[in-house]
Amino acid sequence: MRYDDLGGGLAGTALYERVIAHTRGTWNAARAAAQAVTARPLNGHPDEASLYRGVPAVAYALDFAKPPANSHTLAGLDAETVAIVAARLDAAQRRMDSGRPPRMAEYDLISGLTGARRLFAAA
Repeated sequence: MRYDDLGGGLAGTALYERVIAHTRGTWNAARAAAQAVTARPLNGHPDEASLYRGVPAVAYALDFAKPPANSHTLAGLDAETVAIVAARLDAAQRRMDSGRPPRMAEYDLISGLTGARRLFAAA
């Protein structure tokens, strides 16, 4: 199990707890889930991190419902996500300059730049 995975890891638990907290108005479990997922190193490699796993997934999960006292953690995750996007944009520019066609993973919703755009649109 990957702990920074929205589908089955602690990132998914953090998102779930935020949905419940937003509905019920109690944030204790949501804060505990956020602390659990951010206590471990997160995958920030531009070729592996996506809207579904790694730094961007955890940023999305923690940004949901925007409870108080998460701004410092979110700012760090957002900065890491910006660095991931910048690296991917540089790679895309090099690909275009070489005349090679794009791979679907470069721009798709889950693992590509479209997903990153969706993450920043939600912020």
